[in-house]
Amino acid sequence: MESLGERIAFLRKEKGLSQRKLMEILEFNNLSKYEKNQRQPNYEILKRIADFFNVSTDWLLAGEESAKAEKGDSVSSVFGELTSEEIRILQLFRQLSDRDKIKIEGIMEAKIDETKQDKRGLSSNYHNGEEAATREKKHA
Repeated sequence: MESLGERIAFLRKEKGLSQRKLMEILEFNNLSKYEKNQRQPNYEILKRIADFFNVSTDWLLAGEESAKAEKGDSVSSVFGELTSEEIRILQLFRQLSDRDKIKIEGIMEAKIDETKQDKRGLSSNYHNGEEAATREKKHA
């Protein structure tokens, strides 16, 4: 892949997205012209494309990874490959207002705390049950 357009088309096809769908998700036009190298995306669009596909802008522009990605600081090295469900959640999240994003983050954090407490409760109940069973055996 020697051009920006070829790299964009490759990423889009790899994810099984049509040009129309990708333009809808990332909220821009002219993808066909970008892919045919008839026009260059501005920085904002280039950044959106790079973020969406989890690649560096260096890779999009020149086919090279940035020094940051080479050091292993990329999102994929931290989180691994994103599932289609995770990508969909990110797409939806990006469409929310800043206020709604904060609310959703709060809900997620509360749910995680609830799950941790549930696990601790189950663990405590399990150990308490073991202790009770041991005491019963000693008294029997």
